[in-house]
Amino acid sequence: MNVLNKYEEISINNLMVNPANDRHGEMEDEIDAMNWLLSDSPAKIKTLAKDIAEKGYVFAAPLVSSVEGGWLLHDGNRRVTCLKMLNNPSLANDTVWQRFFEKLARDHTDNIPTKLVCRIEEEQQVIDDIVYRLHAGGESGVGTVEWNPRQKQNHAIRTGKQSVPSLGIQIEQFMKERGLISEKESLPIRNIERLLSSGNYQGKVGIAYQKGEPFRFIIPEAHALVLLKRVCDDLMSKKITIDGLIKNAQKDEYFKGLEKDGLVSADNDGSPPPSEPKEEPPQTEEKKKRRKVFKTRYSLIDPNTIFTFGDEGELIRVKAIIEELKSLTLKRHINAVSVLFRVLIEAATNYYNDVHNIHFKSDKIHVTVSAALDHMVQNKALFGKDADTLKKFSQNEEIISANTFHAYVHSHTTTPSEQHLCSMWDTFTVYVQNCLKAEKSKKKSAQAA
Repeated sequence: MNVLNKYEEISINNLMVNPANDRHGEMEDEIDAMNWLLSDSPAKIKTLAKDIAEKGYVFAAPLVSSVEGGWLLHDGNRRVTCLKMLNNPSLANDTVWQRFFEKLARDHTDNIPTKLVCRIEEEQQVIDDIVYRLHAGGESGVGTVEWNPRQKQNHAIRTGKQSVPSLGIQIEQFMKERGLISEKESLPIRNIERLLSSGNYQGKVGIAYQKGEPFRFIIPEAHALVLLKRVCDDLMSKKITIDGLIKNAQKDEYFKGLEKDGLVSADNDGSPPPSEPKEEPPQTEEKKKRRKVFKTRYSLIDPNTIFTFGDEGELIRVKAIIEELKSLTLKRHINAVSVLFRVLIEAATNYYNDVHNIHFKSDKIHVTVSAALDHMVQNKALFGKDADTLKKFSQNEEIISANTFHAYVHSHTTTPSEQHLCSMWDTFTVYVQNCLKAEKSKKKSAQAA
């Protein structure tokens, strides 16, 4: 088998949309094939054409082989169809499509490519193998494995297209942090989001959620966790499935079942559930003992933790520190982790204070953290136990202390412990998230005002 793996820039006019594309089978000619693609998935074609016109680029190289007078496409027919019609809208048989491509091309006159970098292969077996791996699905890992909802959101958040995870992923992360779902378990994200698709159903489990924001509890957390634990268990055990959650009547029936078990308030007024399962009360001696047992962690920051950053270049080092704290092992790099942890808190705090134009004479970390914390509390970005615990930072408390941070860097006798470092990070997590998602644009707006 001779694999060329050769790439060459080719004019759009020399590329032929395949009239025997596997999407539609044998057709009369290239024009028929292009117009079939338009009619088969018009919404997707419009989205693709807009993306190409706006970006001015095709991100995946089409696959071609040489034919008399040009190059025949084996992959990339939809991409090239869009480009051909952006360059020549009259190729569309329908006047509505012609107007669509004319307007799009007019709006992005200098951005429409006339050439494409293509991958050239001549041996049919190689071409067939490539196309199969691109379009036949995962095939046990041989082909392109489509991202699941969690992976899609990881990418969207990393690239700044999305700032906060969806409700399902937030619930899964929260339940794992509380030890109510094991790290090995996976919550069906689509299912729980379908079940809790409206405020009415969210209220039945004691939470409220707005898209793009963290969910919050509207009843005491302990009661809500009992409800969420039951819902998560039912979904993970497939007691309820996506087929059983399509209609509101089916959701109502499910919650009526929970109501009979004494878990959901019938009037859905956000009040605590009338009773809790006897076999699993939220405050048992066994659970209290479990909280005292330290769970060994590989790194200070869980590699799956998602951070929301501003766009400022000065956050480059902060991002690098966070990535190091996700990868450095506590067991082998305890001193490096403790120092980097201190640097992260200081850098994140200074960034937040600069964004919000908070200035003072002292540069001591307990002073700067205290100022940022006060600002967060005043603006309701931090409250409750998180705020109360962090206030102890400047009070030389044993568990969370500025003096301890100082000792990590300057003392030759202080030896950090894994448990202490992790306890401090768990306390600072929300604070650091708040610091890093601040945007300089806010400062500019404030100064302009």
